[in-house]
Amino acid sequence: VYNFLNDPNSRGIAMAPTPGNENFRIDIITNSNNEKNYLRLQDVTELNQNQSYQLWSLKPDTDPIPLDVFEDGTILREVQYEDGTATYAITIEPRGGSESPTLENLIGTFTL
Repeated sequence: VYNFLNDPNSRGIAMAPTPGNENFRIDIITNSNNEKNYLRLQDVTELNQNQSYQLWSLKPDTDPIPLDVFEDGTILREVQYEDGTATYAITIEPRGGSESPTLENLIGTFTL
């Protein structure tokens, strides 16, 4: 993890929160050379027992691709890398995740 974070090809992108979610502070650290992503969760809201956070890959002319589902606020976590992603997004979904995002629960996006 230390090597990944200090790799000059790794870049951090702050989440652009949706209105009402300005209290969330989440960054994605991405590296297309080694095809890895990490989320840095600095400020997140505790979820209800029936909810999960879910990461999505958004590509032009493609339906959103469901990626990692998680419930806890672990500060640094490796998440899936999806080649060709223009934007990653995070939503709050029913526990266990969804096949398509619940847009009214969109927390924010990371534009690459």
